[in-house]
Amino acid sequence: MCVQAQHGPADLSIYWQTDAAYDGKNQLRYQLVLKNDGRKAFSLNEWDLFFNSMFPILDEQTEKYAIKDLKGNVFQITFSGQTLQPKDSLVISYTSKYIIPGVSMLPNGFYLLNNKDKKTFFGIEKVSYKMLQRSAEENRSYLAELYNKNKAFEKAESNILIFPTPKYLKESKGKYRIKHKITVQADTSLYPMVSREVSSIVSVEFTNGGSADLVLKQNPSLGAEAYHLTISENQISIEASQYAGFLYAIKSIKSLYSGVKHTSGEKVLPCVEVKDEPRYGYRGFMMDIARNFRDKSIVLKYLDLMADYKLNVLHFHFIEDEAWRIEIPGLPELTEVGARRSPLFHEGNALMPAYGSAADTQARYLTRADFIEILRYAQERNIQVVPEIETPGHARAAIKAMWARYNRFMRQGKPELAEQYLLHDPEDKSVYNTPQNYNDNVLNPALPSVYTFIEKVLDEFALMYKEAGVPFTKVSLGGDEVPRGVWEGSPKIKAFMEEQGMSSVHEVWTYYIDRINKICLKKGLQLAGWEEIGMVNKGKGMVVNPNMADKQNMQLDVWNNVIGGGQEDLVYRLANAGYPTVLISASNTYFDMMWDSKF
Repeated sequence: MCVQAQHGPADLSIYWQTDAAYDGKNQLRYQLVLKNDGRKAFSLNEWDLFFNSMFPILDEQTEKYAIKDLKGNVFQITFSGQTLQPKDSLVISYTSKYIIPGVSMLPNGFYLLNNKDKKTFFGIEKVSYKMLQRSAEENRSYLAELYNKNKAFEKAESNILIFPTPKYLKESKGKYRIKHKITVQADTSLYPMVSREVSSIVSVEFTNGGSADLVLKQNPSLGAEAYHLTISENQISIEASQYAGFLYAIKSIKSLYSGVKHTSGEKVLPCVEVKDEPRYGYRGFMMDIARNFRDKSIVLKYLDLMADYKLNVLHFHFIEDEAWRIEIPGLPELTEVGARRSPLFHEGNALMPAYGSAADTQARYLTRADFIEILRYAQERNIQVVPEIETPGHARAAIKAMWARYNRFMRQGKPELAEQYLLHDPEDKSVYNTPQNYNDNVLNPALPSVYTFIEKVLDEFALMYKEAGVPFTKVSLGGDEVPRGVWEGSPKIKAFMEEQGMSSVHEVWTYYIDRINKICLKKGLQLAGWEEIGMVNKGKGMVVNPNMADKQNMQLDVWNNVIGGGQEDLVYRLANAGYPTVLISASNTYFDMMWDSKF
């Protein structure tokens, strides 16, 4: 619970800028200018300043303040007897490990926590930034380089009638003029889809006989997502074998309609013949609502957009270090603790602030009912939802939530319940650091409770899919970015390795992957995961693992193909080793990556 401070957020402001020593190369010094905008003196000695920064900041001690990295991109500034008089400022200089290339990397989420009671806090909302400015000469040089780069990408313009471009399209003379209301002849099972999709253009009336304006015919010879579309001056005809083909044909009609200039209130379609089928069976989009939450309405919007572009897989990433965003019956801590960030995270009932959340303490997650609605909505649009339950790394939210559960039951004198879903070894002294700057985010494969937890979560997902009437056939269990040093200081791992006759923690990795794959096989699920689940470290870094059992049940999502990184052909090497693979190009298809980072 937040206790309101004597001074509110309006009393203080923060201004960010580069330090005088900054040169963009060897000296990456920045400044935070903390100003008292109130009418009374403000005793900084009673408060600690916290904030988020995507890029690491070096620890630093001065006479007036000390900066400390708390891990997880949270940083703390403590003050030494400082008092800010009205309109007075304190300049805090710090060093970053990297140059800040854009607004997304700026420090944010500033709040003050009383260091005496450790319960009173408030966010600082008045934050401004002075971005780096180029000289006129630098700006001209940059724009010229950018112009030349863009010009190299130019191609001859072609008239795209349907997007994505179909395999075969032949345009004829003439136009189909759309009436105020069109008649539709189709199987009754297609009525809801046709009404939903076509009603944005024109009203529809279904008929069982006679000559209809739009006719949908079954053609068993076509593939599951294939269709034939013919638009003449008098009629629109669609042939498909399954629901997906009919859906995609109508999506193509809507694409045609949106690309036509309609004059004098007349609605028309060009006369065309289209024979189409997706070139790739897996056409996915990954959505991460763990780091930055998006509610059900936004997810449904994205599903609509995916359907318009004929994408058929939503890789749904809602479990991370920074949050657990899905309700799981029987494990309320996952959302009570794992979906909530708070300045009072030190009490063990919330996660540390992240991505600028500051003093916002609201738990944000999808309810069970939300997810069931999303599943049904996706199925209506021929989209398979593949949930990602990040393991064994990127699991901090789950670890902290189950630690809170452990402590709750221990206080009640119920050790068996406390240990039922414990995910880490409390005595683990391993030293490691992840790319996201965490050192406590990896599950412990030596604990039977880890697999009990995974099975519990999978069973709850299965029940949600069943209630939605949607097949549950695939789950991603993550597997990426498990850092060096993990498990090496765990007594539980040491005992486990002795029991199993293992000589290296690298063998624990392959044991874990094999075991979660067997869990998935037992439950009739295909295991999906990042490329690392098909790899092994033999002491010199991760390489393709050709010896993994049941590899045909493992779909590898291969992201590491950054040009110049030496892994450009990794997806081919993994596929040639026998793993089903999906190419996820980090160089070109990550929407949250800057398209050009050059100043």
